[in-house]
Amino acid sequence: MAHEETPGDVQLVAYVSTDGVPAPKPSMLRALLAQSLPAAMIPARFVALEALPRTANGKVDRRALPAPDRVQPDRESPAATPRTPTEATLAEIWQQVLGIDQVGVEDSFFDLGGHSLKAARLMSQLRAASGADLPLRTLFERPTVAALAEAIDALSWSAQEQVRTEAAREREEIEL
Repeated sequence: MAHEETPGDVQLVAYVSTDGVPAPKPSMLRALLAQSLPAAMIPARFVALEALPRTANGKVDRRALPAPDRVQPDRESPAATPRTPTEATLAEIWQQVLGIDQVGVEDSFFDLGGHSLKAARLMSQLRAASGADLPLRTLFERPTVAALAEAIDALSWSAQEQVRTEAAREREEIEL
């Protein structure tokens, strides 16, 4: 079901009926859904309920479904902390864009509730903060803080090498 936490920020939420058994881990549900759905259709949040609320005629009562908790990552292990300045900057930008308190370097942007509109916002803020002008496609190809930081560092290194190469070409040769 589509849920709008803040105006203009709509996310897919899946309600899972557990029927008294422990709810599957969100990562397992995502992996299962990824086998048959495109990434954009995989819910950002999963809400486990003992039973789905029903109307008088037996249909799911969508109005009675609870709102998901404030968006926080569904973690099975502690978040890996940033190891480089680039990762730290990225993690901070992701926290702002996604509206969450903590981002691990191996967390996927899309598993944390990111979608194409937030991706565009993220890349715009990244461009402003670091000067890295990466295409939006890069985030889809490298959806973790660690992988995106690696791309940014490679781009930065490449730009520095290009400046050094141009400076070397401009040197004047002198005969001794």
